[in-house]
Amino acid sequence: MLKKLVVLTLAFVMLSISSYAELKDLKGHWAENNINAMISRGIINGYPDGTFKPDDKIQVDQFIKLILTSDGNYEEIPQEGYWAQNYVNKAIELNLVKEGEFDTYERPITRIEMAKIMALSINEPGEFKVEDYISEFVDINDLTKEEKEYLIKVYFKGIVNGYSDGTFKPQGTGTRAEAATLLTRKELTNKRLDVDKKFIKSELSGPDRQDLDEIYSGKFIGNNISYDYISEAKEFVGLLYNVDYKNINEDYINRAMKYYDVGRKTALEGYFKKFTDGNVIKEFKLKTDKEYVTLNSKDTVYIYGFIEYRTTGKEKNKILNEDEKNGVLYKQIVKLKFYLRKNGKMIYESMDRIGEKMVGESSEK
Repeated sequence: MLKKLVVLTLAFVMLSISSYAELKDLKGHWAENNINAMISRGIINGYPDGTFKPDDKIQVDQFIKLILTSDGNYEEIPQEGYWAQNYVNKAIELNLVKEGEFDTYERPITRIEMAKIMALSINEPGEFKVEDYISEFVDINDLTKEEKEYLIKVYFKGIVNGYSDGTFKPQGTGTRAEAATLLTRKELTNKRLDVDKKFIKSELSGPDRQDLDEIYSGKFIGNNISYDYISEAKEFVGLLYNVDYKNINEDYINRAMKYYDVGRKTALEGYFKKFTDGNVIKEFKLKTDKEYVTLNSKDTVYIYGFIEYRTTGKEKNKILNEDEKNGVLYKQIVKLKFYLRKNGKMIYESMDRIGEKMVGESSEK
């Protein structure tokens, strides 16, 4: 019995030893802050010799234990037998892993396996399309459709990212530092990556495109206020440009009027009438980030971003610009302009398109 307990203790020690002093091999490591954040929350710990060994491989069972612990699903360690059996059973119960998915849980976990388990452990609102982000990684063509969905989910949530060369290295081995980083971004949302900002910058890169950092002028107005303005702007452009003719009614128009001066209601009604008369549907998405929101001295809010839109319908020419085609996805940089009333209400003024329009795929067969 004593021998079993000693073996059990050694197998589990990397996750159970308390960190009562600064770990001597973390100073200057790229994941130092993330590791310390998880240590302070009691989710992961160091070794008895005062090290953490951040670049060591992490096993499947060890990663499962960390995920469950961070979610509050603590399972007592069995006194005999396999130390992680209760954690594995709980993970199967919660559908984080499938029965028989791993031939052994005592082997190093791959990066795509970490991404999958992490994705299945997250229950947060938010919609995304895999095709919007799949080009971020150049080495994932061989992944299954399911694996790609799990990867893009956690990428979209700002929890995982790839390497500077555009790879993800899905079959690469996960490390203790990477595991701590994923857990930190999962638990502390303010530590997550700015995916929308990264997407915008990637779309703007290249010799023929302008960079948002060089376009806008004004004063930065703070994270919380910026996000409030972004939220309102997305609500408004959703009503004005992401339009399905079947949904337009008096209530719909009144909701859009929240961002218009009263005198412009007739013009707004005429605009929406084109959709209903032509059975037109317009899909529209705005991507932006807090860094691209400014407020000038005349209480004018400018929001720069990147739009994707597509128009379809029986009489689409009532809505389409002359150089646009039915069912084709277009992308362009835009500048949204709102006036800010004394009561804080945002009033829409204009949306200027900047630079050349980029053409995406067509929905027509």
